[in-house]
Amino acid sequence: MSPSQKMTFFRMLVGVGFKEIEVAYPAASDLDFNFVRKVVEDNEAGDDVFIQVRPRSCSHSVPGRERRQLSARARAVDRTA
Repeated sequence: MSPSQKMTFFRMLVGVGFKEIEVAYPAASDLDFNFVRKVVEDNEAGDDVFIQVRPRSCSHSVPGRERRQLSARARAVDRTA
């Protein structure tokens, strides 16, 4: 999916009322990482939606940039903890 297609789909999920959305696997590509960054920085999810990302399988290998990305979002699910 292109970034604009991902955003259209994400906005549709928020619009129909989903309250927890897995948005990406940011370690997979810069495209996914930048998508999550845009969702967080632009507050696309609003205040009542939790976003969730899939980290690498080993929590000790999760890059700091992924954790920093989520730390800017109060309502995020960190599956590495």
